[in-house]
Amino acid sequence: MKSSAHWSGLMAAIALLWSSTVAVAQIPPHRPGTICFTPAGWCWVNPPGRPGAFCTCEMNGRPVGGRLN
Repeated sequence: MKSSAHWSGLMAAIALLWSSTVAVAQIPPHRPGTICFTPAGWCWVNPPGRPGAFCTCEMNGRPVGGRLN
């Protein structure tokens, strides 16, 4: 019999994969370098930049660092 910790870890991994897929699915079509992805979410960037470059989004009144996509 598998331990409950094993099942909890498995369920957490499945939830993480599902939530990341849902989050990516909600990103609108965009030109490269116009969206900043952060651990807290994403935002539009104007002017656009080079994909992969550092960027920030204002989240709850604070800047959060991320990367352009």
